[in-house]
Amino acid sequence: MEGGKGPLSKEDEPQKGAKEARVIQTLVDKKSDSKVRTLTWTPTISLDGTPLPADALIRDFQQGRVGYMADAVEQALLLPGDTVNLRSMRKHEAVQSTHRAEEIVNSSHRVMKDEEARCIAAVEAFRVVDRKAQELTTKLTEAGREKKNAEAALDGAEKQAEAQRKQLY
Repeated sequence: MEGGKGPLSKEDEPQKGAKEARVIQTLVDKKSDSKVRTLTWTPTISLDGTPLPADALIRDFQQGRVGYMADAVEQALLLPGDTVNLRSMRKHEAVQSTHRAEEIVNSSHRVMKDEEARCIAAVEAFRVVDRKAQELTTKLTEAGREKKNAEAALDGAEKQAEAQRKQLY
């Protein structure tokens, strides 16, 4: 330890600080690089083997085989251009269309309830007619039995009258 130099001299101290600064700077660079290098996966949508542009609309594909596919997915799929058009729609139009849709639903509900009431009335009328038919069938069966009994009684009375006439002559 000559000349007042200890294990760490004054010359070594700046180097140590510089080394720490370099390590910290390297860590910061790595963190910022990792943020910059973050890749997002954006799938390319292709149609008939050609990439679909980002500003494509369903209306652009109304011809040929693609038109059939566009019709099939038109309700379920909104392309970016379509969403821009939807966002640009005025709030008033959206509220009006919501009210119209609500009125259609209410009207359909009323029609359905009326149809339900008619069906219930028809079922009830059928039950009444069915009960009446069962009653009439029962009465007809009883009348048939009474007719047979009356015919049997008539035959018995005719035989008895015939027997009495034979006794008189």
